Amino acid sequence: MRVWGSIPPNEPNSLSSFIGKITRNLALDKLRHKNSEKRGGGETPVVLDELAECISGYDELERRSDSKEIVAALNKFLEELNYVERGVFMRRYWMLDPISDIAERYDISVSKTTTMLFRLRAKLKKHLMKEGIPL
Repeated sequence: MRVWGSIPPNEPNSLSSFIGKITRNLALDKLRHKNSEKRGGGETPVVLDELAECISGYDELERRSDSKEIVAALNKFLEELNYVERGVFMRRYWMLDPISDIAERYDISVSKTTTMLFRLRAKLKKHLMKEGIPL
């Protein structure tokens, strides 16, 4: 029902992407509620703060008309990463996994994971600037 109520006046270019985005946002809302500060806190605020260095105005990015360009730039960035880098990046910033879980999953130290994420954010920022996406 939320999908039906969220359909914009213009027909979305890709219904599956539109539904996926809504589903992800609903899941994040539920996660934020579940992990709110009074319930012990969660990873979401930390992850959003980390990404703020390379993607400022995240809400504005979601509303921009050239979102296809942003998606294409992000996909190109992910394709350029090796298997471990891509996995670490996606686990942290898409699945919101804690750094300790990511380190354990890829059998690397927490400090190496933290350093890798720092470097990946810098790479992402550089890549987006190269692609002409204002930050």
